[in-house]
Amino acid sequence: MAVDDVNTVSLLHFNGADAGTTFTDESGKGWTPAGDAQLDAAQKVFGTAAGLFDGTGDFMSSPYTADFDFGTGEYTIDLWVRFPTWTNGRIHQLVYLGDHTTNLAIQVGMDSYGDNVYVTQMGTSFYWHLNLSTYEKFTVDAWYHIAVVRDASNIVRCFVNGTSRGTPAEHAQNILLSGFNRVGIYYDETLYPLYGWIDELRISNVARWTGNFIPPTEEYQGAEPAADVAGWNPSDAGSNITINLATFLTATHA
Repeated sequence: MAVDDVNTVSLLHFNGADAGTTFTDESGKGWTPAGDAQLDAAQKVFGTAAGLFDGTGDFMSSPYTADFDFGTGEYTIDLWVRFPTWTNGRIHQLVYLGDHTTNLAIQVGMDSYGDNVYVTQMGTSFYWHLNLSTYEKFTVDAWYHIAVVRDASNIVRCFVNGTSRGTPAEHAQNILLSGFNRVGIYYDETLYPLYGWIDELRISNVARWTGNFIPPTEEYQGAEPAADVAGWNPSDAGSNITINLATFLTATHA
């Protein structure tokens, strides 16, 4: 397993066999499925599958980790989501980090009251209203890349398919989480179940984007290991290395 860089604290590709219930986090964190949460090979953006949540109590949970204690610093939550239906008035919880009882939480979700992406931190909500006269309406059977970003100036932005939506807002609260973290459900594990698919979920302790961007075109990959030829690593370049070609050929082709 390998995350794509040092700023990634959670990375789920949702790869695996169809109907599988193992959700591998490349950071090594454990996620436990509930209900009928499973992998679906019929729908995915990248890789072999996506996470399927049927809207009847399916979710994933993971214990508290200090990796999600962002303090007053930067963070990014980004993922792909797809809906089979878009019922008026339904709320779909995507990610919930923290403990509602301490009012120290980050949640990201979508609702169909006005085609909104919403973000809540420490009980204070920011809503990015996708005004249907100005922006595209969320539709069924389409993948959307959603990114919520807080930068070093505590400005929170929301991006849909790489385009900033709504008005960025300052939100400087200290984020020190506790309790279980969840994907696909609200904190009490009964409200706002997601009915749809999630793919390529990444949580980072850095502001990945502060302006419009092109959504990723492939999975987030870990760094390739350096090549090691005949005991010599490219990182040694710059050292004084002398190779006797005749001895090398004799040793390697004997």
